[in-house]
This record gives sequence, structure tokens and C-alpha cells, in this order.
Amino acid sequence: MKRLTLVLALLAAFSFGVKAQDFTPYPYIQLQGGAAYDFGNADFAKLISPAAQIAVGYQFVDCWSLRFAVNGWQGKHTSWQTESLYSYKYIQPNLDLILDWSAGFFGWREDRPVSVYTLFGVGSAIGLENQKAADLAGNGEFFEHLWHPVKPFWNLRSGLGTDIRLTDRVALNLEFDAQYYPDSFNSRENRHTGSSPDYHFVVLGGLKIDLGWRPKKAKPAGAPTPYQ
Repeated sequence: MKRLTLVLALLAAFSFGVKAQDFTPYPYIQLQGGAAYDFGNADFAKLISPAAQIAVGYQFVDCWSLRFAVNGWQGKHTSWQTESLYSYKYIQPNLDLILDWSAGFFGWREDRPVSVYTLFGVGSAIGLENQKAADLAGNGEFFEHLWHPVKPFWNLRSGLGTDIRLTDRVALNLEFDAQYYPDSFNSRENRHTGSSPDYHFVVLGGLKIDLGWRPKKAKPAGAPTPYQ
């Protein structure tokens, strides 16, 4: 706990010590799609699923923003006995704290072409449908933590992302998130480690759109027009 407190204090001193140049707080939205991987014992390609995320955020100082994001779609895993593949649906609301390292090191620039950020989030994951695992259990497969039809879980996550500016208000966004759940999220225990956290990795790409009023840059005065 002492180390965590020290790290947070250093981050705060680092970020707020930078003087913003003409920074105005603003809201933004993100629309992203991609793929998720549920860490498990099967072949990598078998456990890849679709993923999507929509987020609304607020850049309240030059380095820090707060974001409410809802992501999810599908996860995949395999059963113990027959290694049968099953999928489940979920939705995950998260509150993320985002640190813009580019603004932290080099100061705020509205027209910066590339920005890099990290995020730390907490929230929940709501399992919405797990029928395939329930069907396997009905045929004799064993699941230590089978849930059906709906179950809530806690969730922690961290991630790394980048914004590549396309226009004054629109940027191409790429993000990688590592998600951390209780062991019951995928309905079963790991065969090698027993009861342990479940990990879910998500790669997303999409658009970030800045909203709200921004001060316009003053245009240089032109040369005076001579009298005719």
C-alpha cells in the first residue's frame, strides 16, 4: 500500500507540475471495435472473440482524463474433459483514469500528431448468456463455477493506447487492455493452477472525437490593401 501511495503521489506531482498552454477542459467520445482473447489452455486462435467498446470521457487537465466505457461482446473457453469449445456473452461497464504521457512530458499541444496514454480502470462484468456451457454441463461436462443465465462479476483493468490525429477534433485510436476477473468468469478453474484469476486481453481500434467548445487560433493579419 505504501508503494502504491508513493507511485500515485509521484504521478500527481509529475502531471500537475507541467504548465498547460492554453488548455481548455473538454469532453470526448470513443467508438472502437476489435478482438478479445480469453487466456486459457486451448490453441490461441480458438479463443479469439469479437469485442467492441463505446466510451465517454472528460479531459479535465492537460494530462488526466476520466472515462466511462462500456465494452464486451463474447468470450471463449474450453471444457475440462473433452476440451469442447464454448462461448459466453458479457457486457462490462468501467470507470477509467487515463494519463496522457505525451502531455505530461512535453506539455499540452492541441495539434499534437501522436499521443500515448495509459489507463487504470475498475468496474464490473455482467455475464449475459452462457447457454453453451450449460448444455455441456447437461451432457456430463464438469464446471466448477458454472453460471447461467446472468451473473455479475468485479473487474480490474489496465491498458496502453495511442491517438493519431486525423483532424482538429478526430483521431485514430488504438488501445490494448488487460482485464482481470474472478475465477468464475469463464465457469471453470485452470487445470494447472487451480483457482486463480481469469485474464482477458482486448485489442481495439476506432475513432476518438473531441467535443465541446475550443478556442480558435488567431489568424495572422494580412498585408494592408493599397488604395486604388
